[in-house]
Amino acid sequence: MTSEQHQALNKILGDKHGTIPYGDEVGQPVYQFKRMRELKMPYQNGSEVVTTASGLFVTQPKYEWRSQADPDDDRWCIAKWNEPESHDEWLRKYANLEWQKHGYWHCWQPLESGKEPTEEWTRWIADHIIWQGSMSLREHVIKTIEGHKKREEEYKGKVRDITRDHFVNHVPGKRGGSYLSFNEESGKGA
Repeated sequence: MTSEQHQALNKILGDKHGTIPYGDEVGQPVYQFKRMRELKMPYQNGSEVVTTASGLFVTQPKYEWRSQADPDDDRWCIAKWNEPESHDEWLRKYANLEWQKHGYWHCWQPLESGKEPTEEWTRWIADHIIWQGSMSLREHVIKTIEGHKKREEEYKGKVRDITRDHFVNHVPGKRGGSYLSFNEESGKGA
C-alpha cells in the first residue's frame, strides 16, 4: 500500500469517527491503520522494592514498554488512540514509566496475515465501529454469546454428520441392521 492510499483510508476513518483533539498527533484520525509491530503497551516485568515517604518498604510493580504483538508481526490492524490518563492516575498505575501526556495507541482489530486494507473494507469497518459503539455492554455480551452458540451448533452438526456417515452408516427413514441406534436430538424419544 502506498502512503497516499494509507492516508486516504485513514481519512475515511477520520471522517466517520473524528480526529485527535490535541497533542503531537492533533488532527489525525482517532482510528487508523497501523502495523502491529509499531504499537507498544505497558507490560509488567517483575517488581521492585521502594521506600514510601513514611519509611516503609513496599513492593511495587515494574513496567516497561513492549510491543503489543510479536515484534516481527508485520500485519496491518485498526488501531485506536487512547486519551491520556491524568498524570496522577498514570503514576498510580505505571510509576516507573514516562507519562504519555499525548495519549497512546492500541490494536483494536488485527487483519489476517498478508491482507491489506481496502477502501470497501475500510468503509464497512467504519460503519461497524459505529454499530458496535451504539450497543450497550449487555447487548454486546448477548451478541457474543449468540455467535459462540452458532459456531458450537455448526461444530456439533459437522461432528454428527461425520459420526453418522463414518461409524453407523445410518440412512434416515430406513430400518437398520447391526448398528447402534442413538438419539440425535435431545428431548425426543428414540
